[in-house]
Amino acid sequence: MSKAKLRVADVLRCYWHEFNSTHRLPPFVAHTVSELLKCRTAALGGHIYKCDQCGSEIPVYNSCQNRNCPTCQNTGKEKWLQRRLRDVLPVPYYHVVFTLPHELNNLVNGNRCLLLNELFQSGSWVLQRFAHDQQWRLEGELGMLAILHTWNQQLFQHFHVHYLIPGGAWRENTKEFVVCKGNWLFKKASLADAFRNRFIKRLQKLRSNGQLSYSSCCYELEDEQNWNDLIEKLQSIKWVVYPKRVPATPEKALEYLARYSHRVAISDYRIQKIENDHATFSEMCSPIPPCSVSLANKLQIKR
Repeated sequence: MSKAKLRVADVLRCYWHEFNSTHRLPPFVAHTVSELLKCRTAALGGHIYKCDQCGSEIPVYNSCQNRNCPTCQNTGKEKWLQRRLRDVLPVPYYHVVFTLPHELNNLVNGNRCLLLNELFQSGSWVLQRFAHDQQWRLEGELGMLAILHTWNQQLFQHFHVHYLIPGGAWRENTKEFVVCKGNWLFKKASLADAFRNRFIKRLQKLRSNGQLSYSSCCYELEDEQNWNDLIEKLQSIKWVVYPKRVPATPEKALEYLARYSHRVAISDYRIQKIENDHATFSEMCSPIPPCSVSLANKLQIKR
């Protein structure tokens, strides 16, 4: 793949100073941006490539290695992928995605560690509960790999977890691995209903135990009536769980998931142009026309 003409760091160089002066940001965000701005520049040092024939010299600057830097993710992704490939089983694999409704975004933002952990726990609980249920003919323990994503292709908040699951279950009592059959691990509608019921039950438990925080982004939910309205809304809307069999080999499935394990919100190759206070970026793997957005409200940096 050819080198990207523009980088996310170029967008930051154009607009970071103004953005930082008009928005209140935690110190770790400023530190991360500082590292991204130095990446592949003389500020981090480097080395010289010299041609043996003509003597031409080209400076090659060091990378920042920050986990939020899209320019530095490929090496980490490859190392992660090689470790995971050692665990591949010779069975079909399934990809299952559990997504939180956007009605929960403000509450999650006020309780990120707590509720994102609950997202993992609820998804895993549902999958294991189904695996032990006789009607699905597995009656054993699932293995799984789970990766969190908090945005969509348009860089808007979209909290969801990807699970990669070997197609079968381990029965401890008989010491055997039972391989599932068919294109579906479990029924989509059944998973969605169970996930909704489990997560809402956990929300109610956390509230009754006084574990939820009602910060500026969700202060209105401290009121009992507003909370009850939210719960009623969550119970009435459709929750999305997307299960499907991975059509290729397990190795291909892991390569696909590796892109999620080390992908930040946007890659360098999606930046098409920077002009008139806007950055234009392309959709991922899609013929849809490019989007043009301002930098405001688009920073998503992980601790």
